[in-house]
Amino acid sequence: MIRIARDPRRFEFLSKCAPDAPIVAGDARLTLEASTDRYDLIVLDAFSSDAIPVHLLTREAVAGYLSKLTPHGVIVVHISNRYFDLAPVVGNVAQSLGLVAYLREDTSAGDLLTTMKANARLVVLARDAVATGSIAASWTPLQPDRSSALWTDDYSNILGVMLHKRLGG
Repeated sequence: MIRIARDPRRFEFLSKCAPDAPIVAGDARLTLEASTDRYDLIVLDAFSSDAIPVHLLTREAVAGYLSKLTPHGVIVVHISNRYFDLAPVVGNVAQSLGLVAYLREDTSAGDLLTTMKANARLVVLARDAVATGSIAASWTPLQPDRSSALWTDDYSNILGVMLHKRLGG
């Protein structure tokens, strides 16, 4: 993955914007926990396929990310997924930690089968709305979902967030 990400013939972002940026391979939760740095922005992007790394969305995991943020830092969570609605999970975790959460759903890609593009869902988490800047005014506030339980390191319910899709069209 790192070799491909650094290859300007495949992806240009690193080579044009930050060719010497350090890339740390490994479990994001563990490597971030081991870091002594503080960040203005943490981007969590691990949920687009059918395999959900549940341990990255628990209350304890997000509390760990929060401990690595600067006072006005934000966490951006990419929750696009073909099979699971992760918004209630993130909303419940945010509420349990006293965070504000804002959801953005971009459906401009249309139908995946016809456009070969996927729609996107993002959540921004912060200690307060001021830290999110203009996002607080333009994104939808994400409320907790009282019908689903809080995910923790000891409990998660994947079936509870499974999207109900019609089979065969």
